[in-house]
Amino acid sequence: DVMEVMSPKILGTGELVRYAEERDMDFLVLFSSYSAVLSVGGQADYIGANSFMDACADFRNPHGRIKVLNWSGWRECGMALANGVDMEKSPVRFLNNQEGKEAFLRAMSCKSSRVLIGQYQYKELASSMEDYEKLLRFDETTLAQIRKADAGKSRENENYTITVRGKDTPLSP
Repeated sequence: DVMEVMSPKILGTGELVRYAEERDMDFLVLFSSYSAVLSVGGQADYIGANSFMDACADFRNPHGRIKVLNWSGWRECGMALANGVDMEKSPVRFLNNQEGKEAFLRAMSCKSSRVLIGQYQYKELASSMEDYEKLLRFDETTLAQIRKADAGKSRENENYTITVRGKDTPLSP
């Protein structure tokens, strides 16, 4: 059932945001998924719930206190591992626990209210580019990397900017 998946994230996010606003908290960090940006077929409920979280950072954030982290998957724990997701076929590389810890610390020092955490897997992204181009507008540097994917060339540890539904969003490795 779609609502069974969506309700906890939507209702929980609403409650957390309300709680943070009522108590004038310094910040609130919401954990979303890369799938809200780089959608995966067959997961409309999960994508919708995470997209709601992302929208809170855009629309219920007048003082810039809400930060949403769009995580890639985890190699050593989490839903993808538990459900047998083929991590090599993902458009982003999955993180190990240490990489996740380091990415969290970097993301918390970033000024943006939304941070996509992960590294592109250019070959996988290139194979789905026709679908992604309907949703995303990639900057020229990123497009060049995707085009080079078939040659096996990629660049790690760089930051890129992509435009998602009209918003600039940093992509952090």
